[in-house]
Amino acid sequence: MVTKTPNPKKREPAPKHVPAPKLIIVTGMPRSGTSLMMRILRNSRVRVLTDDNPSFEMEKTDHLMEDNKWVTHLDPKIPTAFKVLWPQFVHLPWETPMTAIWMGRNPREQAKSQRKFGHLMGQNIPRSFLSPRTKLLTKVDASATSFIQRQEWVRFIRVSFEDLVTSPHVTCRVLSRELGFTLDPSCVVPRDPCNGPPVGTFELTYDQDGSPHG
Repeated sequence: MVTKTPNPKKREPAPKHVPAPKLIIVTGMPRSGTSLMMRILRNSRVRVLTDDNPSFEMEKTDHLMEDNKWVTHLDPKIPTAFKVLWPQFVHLPWETPMTAIWMGRNPREQAKSQRKFGHLMGQNIPRSFLSPRTKLLTKVDASATSFIQRQEWVRFIRVSFEDLVTSPHVTCRVLSRELGFTLDPSCVVPRDPCNGPPVGTFELTYDQDGSPHG
C-alpha cells in the first residue's frame, strides 16, 4: 500500500494553544492529593483562597448550593485557586470559565489512605471497608470526570497523585504548559500524606453516588 506524502503547502496551520482560564478549581475525592496540589499552587505564587488551615478547606465551598455568586466576582485576570471536594463541584456557577484540576489516585490505595486517616482521627473503620470503598471510588472517578469534561466552559486537567509524588518536577512541567505559568514543586515530599501528621477531617460515609451524608 502506498501512502501519499501530503503537500506541505496545503497543510493546515497548527492550532494555537488557548490559555487555560486563570480560575483554578482543585477537586477530587478525599485523600486524592487535593491539599498537595493546593500547596504547589500556593508555592507557585498563585492566589489561594482558604480559611487558613493545612487542608486548604474553605467553609464557603460547603455552601455553594446556597450561594455561589462570590465565584463570579473573582478577578479573571489573576490566577486564583481554591479547593472543592467532589460532589460540591457541581454547584459551582455554570458558564464561568475555569480550569478544573482533578486529582486521581489508585482507588485501592486511596481507600487504604482514607481508612488509615480515619483511624488517626479516632474512627474505628473495619478492614471490610476497603473492598466496597474501592469500588465506589472507581465509580465516582469515572462519573465525576465524565461530568466535568462535558462542561464546555471548563478546561479539564487530570493529575495523577502517584505521578505527582514520584516525579513532581516532570508532572509539574507538563501541568505548567497546560496552565500557562510555571509551577514550583519544591514543597512536594514524596510520601503518602497519610503517613504524616493528620491535616483536616472528612466524613467517611457516602451515598452510592458519592455524595456525602450530612
